[in-house]
Amino acid sequence: MGRKKLRSGAPLGLFLRCWMLLGYETGARHADIWALREEDFTDGAVQWSQHKTGEPVSKVLSPACWEAVTQMLALSPDGTVLSWAIGMVGGCKRMKKYLKSLGMRGSGKWLRRSGATHIEMRQPGKARVHLGHKTPGMAERFYIDWSQVRRDIPCTPSLLE
Repeated sequence: MGRKKLRSGAPLGLFLRCWMLLGYETGARHADIWALREEDFTDGAVQWSQHKTGEPVSKVLSPACWEAVTQMLALSPDGTVLSWAIGMVGGCKRMKKYLKSLGMRGSGKWLRRSGATHIEMRQPGKARVHLGHKTPGMAERFYIDWSQVRRDIPCTPSLLE
């Protein structure tokens, strides 16, 4: 990611790291991540109301995520975490380009899916809560990568050995 800067002056690497960590750890949708402001963060956690459902959400952040958010807010002229640095469409293009440079397909939306999958692997049935879905079955049908979850399931010992 180097020392490249966005037109706003935000370091590209810091911007991408902050978005990746927030997207993965919170399970928030793009619009919610772009709307996050300084007042949404307190004592290592983030709280917001989901744009789509109106439901309140609170998530504890890792130290690495908290540090990235703190650094972005220190540079922010308006108290927003990401939206001051670049618009959502431009940010999505930058993320896609970055992922492609790593040999990965997809977009920032996959952060939400990856977080949900990893939650489901550690705490079965909790991906829906992580994503803030009201509709039962949405997480299971559209967000969890079951090929990863199945790798984590223990196999029964063979009866023939």
